[in-house]
Amino acid sequence: MACYTYENIVTSKISPDRLFKAFFMDGMRLMKEVVPDKIKGCQFINGRGEPGSVYLLHLNEGNHSKTLKVRVDSFDKENMIHKATLLGGEGFADLYESMSRETKIEAKPDNEGSVVKIITTCHTKREVTSEEKLKQHEVGMKRAVAMVQAVETYLLPNPDDHTT
Repeated sequence: MACYTYENIVTSKISPDRLFKAFFMDGMRLMKEVVPDKIKGCQFINGRGEPGSVYLLHLNEGNHSKTLKVRVDSFDKENMIHKATLLGGEGFADLYESMSRETKIEAKPDNEGSVVKIITTCHTKREVTSEEKLKQHEVGMKRAVAMVQAVETYLLPNPDDHTT
C-alpha cells in the first residue's frame, strides 16, 4: 500500500463563515441545488453530519462513480475545519483503500473573502506513478475550483443565505 498527499488552494469572494456554513452545515441540500449535473442527492446511513456520521453521496450519470460512501471525521465550526474520509464507491476500490480530505476555510489577508485549503491524503492498494499522482491532483483541483465557484455563484446574488 502507498500513501500520498496533495494540497489545493482556492480563493472565494464569500466570507469564511458563510462559505463554511454553505459547504458543511447545509451542504447536503445546497450541493444538489448548485451542481445538479453532478450531485443527485445525499442519504445519511448513520448520524446527521456530526463526527462519526456516514452518508452516501449519490452522483448523476457521467461521474466516475454513481455512489460514494463518506464518513465525517471531524467538524470544527469555530476554526472552520472539516475532515472526512471517502470509504468507497464504484471504481474506487480498484485503486484506493481510502481517501481523506481536510478542508480549512480562512479569511483572505485583506478580509475580502476566503481561502479554502484542501489537503487530500490517498491510501492506495498499490504503488502509483508520478503521472497518476499528478492526474489525481489535477482532477482534485478542477473539482475543488468548480465546487467553490458553484457555491460562490449561488451565494453572491443571495446575500441573506447562510449568514446565521
